[in-house]
Amino acid sequence: MSRPEAVLRSLFWIAVAVAVTYPASLSPTELLLGHPDVDVWNHAWGYWFVPHQIAGFEWPFSTDLIGIPEGGDLYFIDMLGALVGTPIAWLIGPAAAYNGVMILRVAAAGMAGQVLANEVVGRGPHGVFAGLGMATLPFLLAEMSNGISEVVAVHWIAWSLWAGWRALEAPSRGRWLTLGILLGLTTAASFYYGLVSIMVLSVLGVLRLVRALRAGFRPAPVDVKGPALGAALSAAVAIPFWGAFQWSLHSGNALIVRPKELAVGWILSHNAVDPRTYVMPGDFQSVDLAAYGEAFVHTGYLRWVVIALAFVGLLKNPKLRDWGAAAALSLVVGLGPLLFVGDWVKVGGSAVSLPFYWAQLVLPDVAITHPLRLSIGGQIIAIILAAGGIASLGRAWLVPVGSLALVVESLMWSPGPWPVPTSDATIPSVYAAIEAEGPVLDLPGSVGATMATSRYFWNQTAHGRGIPYSPNVRLDSARDLEVQSAFTDPHLRQSEHRVVEDPAKGPDLYQKALAKRYAAIVLHKDLEARAQLKSDYTPVLTAVFGPPTIDGDIQVWTFGDSQ
Repeated sequence: MSRPEAVLRSLFWIAVAVAVTYPASLSPTELLLGHPDVDVWNHAWGYWFVPHQIAGFEWPFSTDLIGIPEGGDLYFIDMLGALVGTPIAWLIGPAAAYNGVMILRVAAAGMAGQVLANEVVGRGPHGVFAGLGMATLPFLLAEMSNGISEVVAVHWIAWSLWAGWRALEAPSRGRWLTLGILLGLTTAASFYYGLVSIMVLSVLGVLRLVRALRAGFRPAPVDVKGPALGAALSAAVAIPFWGAFQWSLHSGNALIVRPKELAVGWILSHNAVDPRTYVMPGDFQSVDLAAYGEAFVHTGYLRWVVIALAFVGLLKNPKLRDWGAAAALSLVVGLGPLLFVGDWVKVGGSAVSLPFYWAQLVLPDVAITHPLRLSIGGQIIAIILAAGGIASLGRAWLVPVGSLALVVESLMWSPGPWPVPTSDATIPSVYAAIEAEGPVLDLPGSVGATMATSRYFWNQTAHGRGIPYSPNVRLDSARDLEVQSAFTDPHLRQSEHRVVEDPAKGPDLYQKALAKRYAAIVLHKDLEARAQLKSDYTPVLTAVFGPPTIDGDIQVWTFGDSQ
């Protein structure tokens, strides 16, 4: 490919990405890509935290900015994205860094889809169809809405599959090393995606090896050298990220505690995958998370345009059938450990186990809480098979017509929301008016089951002061136990072993003590109204600290320098 062609192709996919991420792409410093009631605040915060730590020559895996008074250790799950966005964060700000990386990831998905289709099927206009299929993937739209930024990095899987296919087709030391680098980066971007890529490439490699053995091939040591070098290089790239992640989870001062039970019970039900997610258009959800009071959207919708053309590709192009087998495995594994169709399917009183259940026995717990992510390999391959179907039919008009139908189905009829919801990146000016040194306590602690109060993390990107909360923001995530004690009923906690936010029930001796630790208490009345607490904060705080300063929906009580 010539340089002008590469530039034009890049500009085309960036333009597609800008359209897919509209309206955040047109207001990258005022809006954040993602619904304000879910993960967007924590993930966008990381695009400030990592650059902030690097600029101060500080370790980006420990901090006293959150979880005060002691702080703790954590690994920002989208570390690779935050590192890529660091120059943007320094020059323009964390909102532009976060949105910019998301836009680049969508563009990279489009380009990777085109390149992978051209490599597997052959060069042709069907590559554009594949790229559009990647850039408008309903799974991608849903995860952007969820604000789970590392899951948007699906392009790494496509690049790994591209490199792996090239290495299998015409092995060479250079191709295996290329695969090693890309597979390592894929794993660093998302440990799920490294697993998906290994799973798909293993199927392709094993099927090819079986045929070769039947034809009389006998492997020699030289045949193992290339894959071994690639595996070693992949591990060298990924292990530092994986090691930091594992260290942060098992540290004695970990800010994110993930008990072994996380993979069962509530999490299992919460992340159940209904097979109909692959074929049901509209608003279908495997689990009605709105019933939990959450705004998360999950889908593995393949799209009927893709399904129909993929079957054509499998029927007309035998070379694609190994890919079909790999896609089938990924989609089945993506259903999770137990069969769920509206509810857990039982035979003879026992749940029906699936292949993922057996994989669960050997995988670390942290890799198995979101099984749908393991279906992304099958979703990507389905697009490549569909591109193969278009190429096999040999009708020039099918590319533009099929592409239009694909985009319309993706954006208008799929469970993936478009335009993707956004959150207001504007940070209240009240923080700048706080003169005393010390941390800030934002209230209320919780808004039902939503993550709306995680906005306090985002506010920190402007005021830079410590906050008591640890991810994700809830009153019971506050590491400062005096905060919990000040605004909960101690009798309820003792009897029911749970934290219920009830400002009027907290002993005032704990409330008064807050003035010694915090420079200010900031009450967000709009969030309080949504929280529907048992009592209001304003009369409680006013009785203890006097009348607040009022700025719209925000009330502020300021104190002297904290101790």
